[in-house]
Amino acid sequence: MRRTRRFVPLALLALLALAAPDLRAEPLAASGGHDIGALMARAEERYDLDTTDAVVLLHDESIELSPGRRTTMIHMVVWIATELALDTYADLRVPYDSETSTLEVVALRTWRDGRWWPHESELNPTAIVETLPYAVQRADDYTNLRETMLLHDGVELPCIVETAYTIVEERPEEFGADGLWVFPERDPTVVTRLAVTVPADGWLTYESGNEAPEPEIAPAADGTTETYTWEMHMVDRLPRPLVPDAAARSPYVAWSTWTGWNTMADVFEVAFEEAAVLSDALRETLAARLERVPALLAKAEAVAAYVGETTRTVGYDGRHWEFAPRSAVRTWETAYGHRLDRAVLAAALFRESGCAAKPVFRSAGHGTIDQAVPSLARFEGVGLWVSDPDGSPHVAAYYDPSTGAFLNGVTPLLGRSVWYPAARSRPAVAGGEGFAPRRYELELVVSRAEADDEEAEASWSGRGYLRATGGFSPYASVVGLDGESKAFAGRVASSVLEGADVTDCSLAALKRDEVVAGFAFDLEPGDPDDRDRTRVAIGDPAGGLLSHLPADVRRDHGHRDSPVVLPGPMSQRVVLRLEIGEGEPARIPEDVALENAVGRFALTVERDGDWLTVIREIAIDVDTVPPADWPALRELLLEEVDPRNRTILLRDQEIE
Repeated sequence: MRRTRRFVPLALLALLALAAPDLRAEPLAASGGHDIGALMARAEERYDLDTTDAVVLLHDESIELSPGRRTTMIHMVVWIATELALDTYADLRVPYDSETSTLEVVALRTWRDGRWWPHESELNPTAIVETLPYAVQRADDYTNLRETMLLHDGVELPCIVETAYTIVEERPEEFGADGLWVFPERDPTVVTRLAVTVPADGWLTYESGNEAPEPEIAPAADGTTETYTWEMHMVDRLPRPLVPDAAARSPYVAWSTWTGWNTMADVFEVAFEEAAVLSDALRETLAARLERVPALLAKAEAVAAYVGETTRTVGYDGRHWEFAPRSAVRTWETAYGHRLDRAVLAAALFRESGCAAKPVFRSAGHGTIDQAVPSLARFEGVGLWVSDPDGSPHVAAYYDPSTGAFLNGVTPLLGRSVWYPAARSRPAVAGGEGFAPRRYELELVVSRAEADDEEAEASWSGRGYLRATGGFSPYASVVGLDGESKAFAGRVASSVLEGADVTDCSLAALKRDEVVAGFAFDLEPGDPDDRDRTRVAIGDPAGGLLSHLPADVRRDHGHRDSPVVLPGPMSQRVVLRLEIGEGEPARIPEDVALENAVGRFALTVERDGDWLTVIREIAIDVDTVPPADWPALRELLLEEVDPRNRTILLRDQEIE
């Protein structure tokens, strides 16, 4: 049997952890001369192995760069104690391009019972399996991409696994190389090391951020190369929950051999523009599609829809294709494309429709990045900025090739570092101070409708007022030529009052940083409960504060180690004025006033004759919430969503 797994009862884990000295390996690892036994001893001294899934004893990556070639050597040694860690470190998938690269496995072994499995530096050929990534199995142009599975033999729990392999990649000489090394990992690490070797007459820029060490620079004995080495010891795991851009707060190194952002822009633009060319057949097809489309904005939206209909997305890491897209025609003919290929096709079609379309990269997280280091490692991938070539504000949109989303307005870019290759400038945070305020104000006034007779069902009608500014501006959802504003108002009204149906909508302001709208709606109350009470619940407004929180903000987390990084301070005010008649409600919310280190929450309930007014306000006054202040933010959010602060119960006779 090639692999074995022993499922260990939790009660025995502590006893097994005490036996950890028996796991100590022979003096040296398979590569690099590391003493695995000494690394394990350091792990025992620092970390509680009874409560730890795994400890990365060594993570060593060495990169050697020469004109037209990149050699990457990976060496990992990991102590694993749980099934979760086993799946993470014992079954590995190593992607590489079989047309340009070769993979050599140096070590793949497991230490248990006082020996290596397989013995010494032997490799079990059945443990090295070349596969085709699932994402490209029906995309023939991408099937040069491979994933080699590395499976460790003789696995038990706990044990130590060692993996070492080398990938040699041939690449165009004009291509620079860049990368990002974040020192903390998902599990604690004893030694983490990055080494980059470049020709002595070459070019390397780097940035050691967030208290990462400066490199040791060692020239080769013959003077032909020099090696930059960064190393940290006893590094705790990445803060949880994980955030989109770990380098924003954790020690990291960004490095690059590009001589500048402009050099990288030159290479990218040449490849992009050469590929963004249409055939006559594709031009004719597009012309037929747009023949009866009346305006430029509608044409742009039709192009985005056409790309989505005719080319499926191949969701795989775009770094494997770098600056080498297929032609727009080929992507259209094959009816599939990864992010870069779909961007090329979409750009060519947008331009043919009369729009200007230029590539844009936006950062994975909010805030600035290292502008001195030309690298795309902290960007989420290429998108398109689509606009009217005459400068009209009617079309100014971000197009996401991976999802096909066409978002008219600057909101998708606000607060992120943005790089336009065509601008020949460094990345900059989009928006600036003019878009800093994020304010959402919604007021709904609901009146009772008089019933024509006793058999008629009770109903309400109402008016709504919405003002949203800065990053809350719903400009992208409101602007359009096909009832977008009414549809948006409908989403807002129904999200706050279930069953609300918008009948009319008017816009008082329609700007990228501010939308002011008024709307009318009808509302059918729900059925009374068994006590003849009608429930009115005030929900979360669509496009409001809660929908702009990062995905890693989970109210059920009582504790977190990572900060909450917001696009900026934000506030929201929701007012409901409800005509309830002369009787007393069965239940109304109680007033709440809360203020703490990150913001405030207030709930005010007022009764004036036949009218009940509920005002709910929340404000977050900071753009970064450190872990110590997470309980304060969580307290505000829990008050905001608490059903007791949102629920009104009306006696049935009051609405008949």
